[in-house]
Amino acid sequence: MPDSRIVFKYTGMDDAENVARIRTVFDAHGVGPERIDVLGKTSRRDHLAAYSLVDVQLDPFPHGGGVTSFEGLLMGVPCVTLFGDRLAGRLTSSFLTTLGLPNLIAQSLDEYVEIAVHLADDLEWLARERATLRGRLLTSPITNCDVYTRAVESAYRTLWRRWCTERTASR
Repeated sequence: MPDSRIVFKYTGMDDAENVARIRTVFDAHGVGPERIDVLGKTSRRDHLAAYSLVDVQLDPFPHGGGVTSFEGLLMGVPCVTLFGDRLAGRLTSSFLTTLGLPNLIAQSLDEYVEIAVHLADDLEWLARERATLRGRLLTSPITNCDVYTRAVESAYRTLWRRWCTERTASR
């Protein structure tokens, strides 16, 4: 996406060496420093407000964003993720599945890029998501303790019944 920009926000971005290293890597791929925004440590309020600078969140891998991905979704920013082979690489996939956005979960690096490019080009879809994502998240099982608890209890009951059935059948 030749007109796109990327935002890095992390307390480590207050270190000039980190910023220089990032800019060097991107420069090697033809992305100039004018397309890279680097934000370091901020207040909590400013941290969440920084999501207003972002259209599409790119979940890191192999260790996914977790809280960072959640915060972006809470602030209305869709997130592209690569389905990982460990729990740390699957949290965002879980969030997206619960929110009805499995189309943002890539199974390969090529698909990850394909999804991100497609989203960056679909401004109507991004605007709709931006307008509804926070509300959907706040009414989903992810943030509803009662719904979440009932779902976990149901899963435990199912596992217990399965164990009992298998144990009875093996006698």
